[in-house]
Amino acid sequence: MSEDRDNKTIWDWMRLSWSPDFTQIKFLGRALGIFAQILALLLAFIPLGLLVAFGAAVYAAVGAGTGVTGEAIRNIGLAVAAAFGAPFIVWRSFVAQR
Repeated sequence: MSEDRDNKTIWDWMRLSWSPDFTQIKFLGRALGIFAQILALLLAFIPLGLLVAFGAAVYAAVGAGTGVTGEAIRNIGLAVAAAFGAPFIVWRSFVAQR
């Protein structure tokens, strides 16, 4: 039973009986690469945008001319910490899996 389970591929799991021929769709590799790079850039800009929002909220609160509360600053700070900490959590899970 375990031998049969070890030889399974993702195509078997999806119940596909054919193997794809990647030499026929070379453009797909380039398209997926460009998509992955754009996605990585967008994911990199999210923490930076949160950091700018945090700085603006702190600046507005210090200016005392606005209604920004400490709760809003704390929530933005928690979002910044989560955005910058998420890659480390993923890295730690990969290291722990080995």
